[in-house]
Amino acid sequence: YEASQESDPAALPPLLAHLDASWLWSVCAFGRNESRCMDEAIKAGGHCRVGFENNLSLPDGNTASSNADLVRSAAELVLEAGCSVADPATARELLQVHWR
Repeated sequence: YEASQESDPAALPPLLAHLDASWLWSVCAFGRNESRCMDEAIKAGGHCRVGFENNLSLPDGNTASSNADLVRSAAELVLEAGCSVADPATARELLQVHWR
C-alpha cells in the first residue's frame, strides 16, 4: 500500500517483476487513481477488483453514483484493451470457486 492510501500505477511494474508469468493476479487500488491502476493491470495481463469501498471517483473525476458505475468503467477499459470481460461462470472458473 502507498503511505497516502492513494494508489499509484507506477507501483505495479516492480511488483510484476517478482511474479511468475504463469500466475493469475489482480489489482485492487485505492483512491482517485483506481482507474489508471486498472488500466495498467489490464494492459499487463492482470485482472481487476473495483468498488465503492476503495474509491468513489470515475476516471473523469466525477463521483460515481453507484458501484455499478465503477464496474462499468473497468469493463470499458477491458474492452478497449481488446480483452473480454469475464461472465460469472468464467469468473468462478478463474477464481476456482466451486458449488458445494
